[in-house]
Amino acid sequence: MRVWTPLNLGGRRLHGARLCAWYAGITAALLGVYFIDPARLGLSDASYRYPIDVLINGGAAIAIVVGIRRWKPSYSLPWWLLAVGQALDATGDLTYYWNRDIHHIVVFPGLADVFYLGRVPFVLVALALIIRRRSGDNRAALLDSTIVGLALGLVSWLYLMSPYTQVHLSLLVRLTSLAYPITDVMMVTLAVRLLAGGGRRSISFNLLSGGLLLLVATDMLYGWLNVHGTTFQSGSIVELGWLGYFATVGAAALHPSMRELTTPVPKDTQRFSKSRLATLGAAALTGPVLLSISRGKIDSASHGLAIGLVSTVVIVLVTVRLADTMHREQRADDRVRFQAYHDGLTGLANRTLLYDRMGHALERSRRDWRGLFVLMIDLDRFKAINDSLGHAAGDRVLQEVSSRLVACTRAPDTIARIGGDEFVVLVEDVDDPGAAVALATRMLRSLCEPIEFDEARIELSASIGIAHAGPETAGADQLLRQADGAMYASKRECSGHYRSFESSSTPLDDAVTATEIRHALQRGELAVHYQPIASAKDGSIARVEALVRWCHPDRGMIPPSEFISIAEKSELIVDIDAFVLSEACRQVAAWHRERRGDLVCVNVNISARDLAYGDFVQRVERTLRSSGLEPSCLTLELTEASVLLDEGNAAVKLEELRRLGVRLALDDFGTQFSSLAHLRWLPVDCLKIDKSFIDDVVDNADGAAFVKAVVQLGHSLGLSIVAEGVEESEQLAWLRGAGCDFIQGFLVAAPMDASRLEQLLSPASFEGRIDGAGAVAAPAAGVDATTMRRLGRAADHVAET
Repeated sequence: MRVWTPLNLGGRRLHGARLCAWYAGITAALLGVYFIDPARLGLSDASYRYPIDVLINGGAAIAIVVGIRRWKPSYSLPWWLLAVGQALDATGDLTYYWNRDIHHIVVFPGLADVFYLGRVPFVLVALALIIRRRSGDNRAALLDSTIVGLALGLVSWLYLMSPYTQVHLSLLVRLTSLAYPITDVMMVTLAVRLLAGGGRRSISFNLLSGGLLLLVATDMLYGWLNVHGTTFQSGSIVELGWLGYFATVGAAALHPSMRELTTPVPKDTQRFSKSRLATLGAAALTGPVLLSISRGKIDSASHGLAIGLVSTVVIVLVTVRLADTMHREQRADDRVRFQAYHDGLTGLANRTLLYDRMGHALERSRRDWRGLFVLMIDLDRFKAINDSLGHAAGDRVLQEVSSRLVACTRAPDTIARIGGDEFVVLVEDVDDPGAAVALATRMLRSLCEPIEFDEARIELSASIGIAHAGPETAGADQLLRQADGAMYASKRECSGHYRSFESSSTPLDDAVTATEIRHALQRGELAVHYQPIASAKDGSIARVEALVRWCHPDRGMIPPSEFISIAEKSELIVDIDAFVLSEACRQVAAWHRERRGDLVCVNVNISARDLAYGDFVQRVERTLRSSGLEPSCLTLELTEASVLLDEGNAAVKLEELRRLGVRLALDDFGTQFSSLAHLRWLPVDCLKIDKSFIDDVVDNADGAAFVKAVVQLGHSLGLSIVAEGVEESEQLAWLRGAGCDFIQGFLVAAPMDASRLEQLLSPASFEGRIDGAGAVAAPAAGVDATTMRRLGRAADHVAET
């Protein structure tokens, strides 16, 4: 098997555009020699030019073959056709010179004309294939090239073709003489079609299209000179045009960008530019201009008819082209307008359009006393579909859901997609609440039907909240909040059901909804605060717990107790945990890079939903890798309840985390199952005793006995013990005596943002030692311990949630 090797010149392999540059340089040198005056070379004639002409012409054919073999375009047929056409043209030159200089015979038409004209079909087919592959069925470009071709054909007819119809010539001579300008018009029409097709104009593209236009212009100049009796002479500008075409087509094939010539062009890149408009305008004026400059010199019976007919056709085509452009622009405007008010995936209304229609619907409802309902639909466990089957499958599920919702509703109803898997249905002109309930029932029944595609069977369910617009409804926001609250109330009670908002129940105006939590995540309103965990022995701080905080732009700081429970009922808790994990790892890793001394570690809470996802361990690993934090500096806190929901899966995930190097802590120990059997198989490193038990260690003997037993049990299993919610120095003294390892609570410090924690960790502001009274030294930039104790246990419980 032959292996094609790149051309070597001077012992160096030619790569990239260098091959094209060498070809262009050699060709330019040959052209320079070609146009030297023979007298300067001491020659009596220009016969030395003929081998150079054949060499440049044939060299272009060889360059095309070399380019095909060197760059291996995915679609090489057009280039092979161009190579054959160029070889025929070179053969025509060789035949012409051989007959003229060797046999001294010049016949027209002769064998050389057969080769010259035989080249044209190969070039035309090659251009047609390039155009079809590059821009396909482009009506606008086809119209543009046809208009230009007709205008140029009219000029060619008047000045190049018509003279041969008015003299007495043999049929063969006449047909051959007409064939050259006709093929030139065809060639320039395809060249314009190629240029009008849009797309990236690479170097190869510009060389090929420019060379074709140069060839046509040269042929027409040569034809015009023949018509006016000018004798062709070697070394004229005409030959420069032909030789220039040979050089450009060869260079186009040798440039690496020749592979891009047949790359499909996106339709949105084909624009109607000012230059194209000017070209079409000039084509439309060709007929009138010819009539003006040729008055009295043309036969009115034949030429006038041709000018009038072609001008009419050109003007009609220009009108069609402009109408087509206006139609395309209108469609583009409609598409942009549709995208601005509709969801790109499902085609349903988006939030903007929904709010607009709800505003108008509320106005009509108040004016005409007609009923108005809003139904909020949220898919259950949709995130698991994305995680297990991929986002493409999730998109197909959303499209199927939207189709089913449309089938369940009336034509006047508005269906909108306002979030990942959240939909809203606006129902107008309905007074009976039973109609809204019936619609919710139909939608739930339809959504429960399995979705099957790609050999996958997906079981769906959804939760729906219904809100009715009454006289007291202030606006669209309030109505959506009521529907959202009712929907999440339904989700908390039992997934796959609906619930109507009851105005007599707890008002939702001040309650947090899952939609607001999602928007808070998107807008960056959530932040991470850190609460130190101190050594019970000497008060040194080597670990902090990362806690999420929500700073609402209007309502201020919202306690975690008001939104964490709502997030835990949906998939939002996974997104919140991921945000806290990422931010905490990034911040602690940054402290490590800055301090380079005692390294503080971080605890992050995870939920049962986190453990339910198959790629949770991989997500933790990616977060650690991207932040640069050592796995041993991260502790994940989980509760017994989150583990016992799926013991087998949880055990596998926890073991994988341990192998990764991440530490594990069992949070709120004592408040739930507190089974010794669980401690035997749970691969945890630490137990955190809940605050409710720490409150009683000083005054309650039973509580003290329980805490002491937990400490002894944990130590026997090799676990460290953390006491949560420590507020009093007496509690600290007791815990230290019981052998507790660490304490956490307001006695040490309240949760604080990263900047204040940096001050706390600074040796200048916090010595990190327990004073003689048994209390931890208060941070200079924080709240003193006495004030913190006055906040009470309820506040502590909120802060540590």
